[in-house]
Amino acid sequence: LGVNGIDFAKKVMKCRLASFGDAYALAKDLEIDWRDKAKHSCDPRFETKQRLIADWFQSTKAHPSDSQAMMAFSNKDVQELNGMARDLKRGAGELGKGEYIYTIERNAGEELGRPQTVREERRFSVGDQIVFTKIDKGLGVNNGTLGRVTELSKSNIKVAIEKNGVSQEISFSP
Repeated sequence: LGVNGIDFAKKVMKCRLASFGDAYALAKDLEIDWRDKAKHSCDPRFETKQRLIADWFQSTKAHPSDSQAMMAFSNKDVQELNGMARDLKRGAGELGKGEYIYTIERNAGEELGRPQTVREERRFSVGDQIVFTKIDKGLGVNNGTLGRVTELSKSNIKVAIEKNGVSQEISFSP
């Protein structure tokens, strides 16, 4: 059921589908028969994420000493990309076998002038890369500081960070 998206868009732009009959006529013109209940689905965002993850993973292999990052539009996209990245890294043996699940709180913006906090469960393993999202003078990190998890327990996370070109380890409670 492949439909040429460009041809489809051109034909839709030329006519205004005012009724079911118009839509049916367009489908008939494109030789798409929806009466047989056939479904054609395409999720370009998922396909784009898969390609992004594959390119990112290949880049981490080709340039292991470089810092690698992915950008996403929404928090949901970030979570999906992180899960896909962790699956690849775990499959390549780059993450520890153990996994801890922590409940974190994050700022979700404001609603009607009031700050909104969201509680979420996050999975961590030794070898995970994390990004600090706010300044914490006690830990010596800024918003955007990258770290690599070196040790985990129920009540403590140890992370290696680089500060002024010097590697150091910090620890904190989740």
